[in-house]
Amino acid sequence: MLDAELVDELMLFVVPRLLGAGIPLWRQGHSRPLKLLRTHAWPDGMVLLHYQIAGSE
Repeated sequence: MLDAELVDELMLFVVPRLLGAGIPLWRQGHSRPLKLLRTHAWPDGMVLLHYQIAGSE
């Protein structure tokens, strides 16, 4: 969906759990620039990252 330019914004919730090396969010070579709009952190460690896809203003 990102490559097809069907997404204007991303809201990612990061939940702190140990998963070894983790799971990549994007495949390697992703080149769409992101602009961080806001963040919010909760006491339990969860974090919201709100991004705008650059060029979609």
